[in-house]
Amino acid sequence: MLKRYGNIEYILQMDYLEGIEFFQKIKELSIEEQIENHAWEIWVGHINNPFVEKKVPWDKFIGEIKEPKEKSNTLSKEEIISQCEAIKERHMAKKKKANVIS
Repeated sequence: MLKRYGNIEYILQMDYLEGIEFFQKIKELSIEEQIENHAWEIWVGHINNPFVEKKVPWDKFIGEIKEPKEKSNTLSKEEIISQCEAIKERHMAKKKKANVIS
């Protein structure tokens, strides 16, 4: 925060409600800046890597990171329950097998 404003007096002289809003805004901005800076470092590494075949433009790369991902669930409740039961059965079979070996 001091990087941006350089003087703590400006911040200390704010009304407490303004200060709270200010800190919340700064917190959000700093997180976004950190994400963007980290994304930039990763992107530059990929662009400069000769083994990466598919070069993605920066706008598309950062857009995919900032864009919220929607989870699409195309399975019905019955299919999900069926998959869970199959996982449970495999787990129980492994557990029984481990008990027999011990």
